[in-house]
Amino acid sequence: INKMLKQKESVLIIFSERKKETPNTFFFEKKFSLEYETKLIYLTDFYHKSNISIANHLNEMIKNENITVVLFQGDGLSVIDINFINLINNKVKKGLLIWDDKMYHYTNRITASACDFVLSGCPISVIKFLELGYKAFFLPVEANGAVFKDLKEKKIYDVLFFGRQKNNRAEVISYLKDNKVKVYECGPYDEISNTFEKLNKLINQSKIVVNFTQQDNTIYKYNPLSNFKFNFDLKGRSYFTGLSGTLCVSEYNPSAELLFINNELPFFKTKQECFEIIKDLLSNNTKLEEATNRYKKKCLE
Repeated sequence: INKMLKQKESVLIIFSERKKETPNTFFFEKKFSLEYETKLIYLTDFYHKSNISIANHLNEMIKNENITVVLFQGDGLSVIDINFINLINNKVKKGLLIWDDKMYHYTNRITASACDFVLSGCPISVIKFLELGYKAFFLPVEANGAVFKDLKEKKIYDVLFFGRQKNNRAEVISYLKDNKVKVYECGPYDEISNTFEKLNKLINQSKIVVNFTQQDNTIYKYNPLSNFKFNFDLKGRSYFTGLSGTLCVSEYNPSAELLFINNELPFFKTKQECFEIIKDLLSNNTKLEEATNRYKKKCLE
């Protein structure tokens, strides 16, 4: 009873800006709210102030609301740098949140030097920070059973793709459709999938979710990888789809291979491989059910 009545610690999460297309802030708030009194700040709300004024405002908030942990968004060139982090009350624990570390690793490792630890959405990124002596931990922030859960819905869609059309996604989806695979597509602004509750239901209603990992390196010229057209990045679909009782078939990426070490997540490298894997699974209900159960069990772990 004493443990239940004990007041939660407070965590302050500082993001550089509000985003509509990729609302990662939702997942961080939901994840940390499971254990902490969680407060979010967006620095774009304070851009009329100087960095010192913003830091003073945050320090007052830390003092008045008994905040013990402050998390800073990494992955970019913004107000959040070493100097800004050092302006924040040093009595709190400070952490850096990163999820696009391939592109920003050399920036992140400098910013992280002002923090006590790093939370990364990529297990390979975690290893890179550990090599440098940082305290670093893998945070699968989208894997939250309070958001994605098995609703026991009837499977009415063969294959579901949700997300934005970019990189090689349209080409692979078109190839599947040309080969008579029924693919249901939706995006973050479609009425049927514009909330995570609706998206969870759609995943539940699908036999297979197809996931893509190809990411464009050339958008930002300061990216040290910009001479390489693409990298292959871990996506949250890889590990939260199973929470909804549905199998994910994913484009290959080495980070996911570290997580699914016993091949619980089917990988493809070409559109032809994607089609062959999906065709095989859809033609054999027993094989699909066995693969789904193995994958779901691993996601729950």
